[in-house]
Amino acid sequence: MPIDCKNYCEKAYAKLNLTFRVIQKLSDNYHSIETIMVFFPDIYDTLSIKISDKTNITIKGAFAKELISRGGDKLISKTIKEFANFFSKNIKIDVVLKKEIPLGSGLGGGSADASAVARAICKIFKIKYKKKELLTILKRIGADCPACFFSTNLLAEGIGEKITFLKKINYNPWTLIITPPINISTKKIFDSFQGPFSKKNKLTYSVSNLLYDMNNFKNPLEEVVKKEFHSLNKLFKSLPKINNITPPRMSGTGSSIFILFNTQKEAEIYISNIERITTDCWKKISQLRL
Repeated sequence: MPIDCKNYCEKAYAKLNLTFRVIQKLSDNYHSIETIMVFFPDIYDTLSIKISDKTNITIKGAFAKELISRGGDKLISKTIKEFANFFSKNIKIDVVLKKEIPLGSGLGGGSADASAVARAICKIFKIKYKKKELLTILKRIGADCPACFFSTNLLAEGIGEKITFLKKINYNPWTLIITPPINISTKKIFDSFQGPFSKKNKLTYSVSNLLYDMNNFKNPLEEVVKKEFHSLNKLFKSLPKINNITPPRMSGTGSSIFILFNTQKEAEIYISNIERITTDCWKKISQLRL
């Protein structure tokens, strides 16, 4: 029996691909990747969930209108169906999604929302699962869903379903995220990617090795996105080097660009210097906890 709850709340945290490698193309046309993925403590969608006579999804928030115009959050519906079928449960819930993560941004908003619903379903309906079967279900919903379900610092491999939790390295850099008004299709970018493919990173996870990696090996999908979206390419070229400890990088398949700084003040100075060229962009400064 489900637990007796009037309202259950979950936060769906935005993710960031600090590093990103495309290892190979698989026989099913998916790609094997390797990425260090982290989650912002203060950038998230909020979901309010309760048991209902029928499933209903209501969307509110800053990006609600845009999401509704594209047919709503289909991954949440898919999550409910997948868990109901796999665990033979009659799952009917009312979901209110407050959408604050930009769409098509490379910050994993849709996957984070679906994973938050999955976490809530497991708690509300007292679902006991083995990690392997959970990852199988989440992988069917979306490649980023296994990582977003746990929403902690991790290494994701395979198509995203192979998860290794990372140790704390006591490093808390400040991050500036710049998201231009471009909605990018993950599938389209991967379909257009023809290489070169990357070798796996063999460096031990540490502050110095992470910064070395981020400064010397850029996201290989970046060039594909730049060719497809000239405005994004222009933005990359326009971003100056002012106290940043990493060059501008793209998260996942974009469109978000991010830059690391040692202090909040340095990030604030940087954002004031790029105001003129980023007037149409969503921007946020946040501190990571690595």
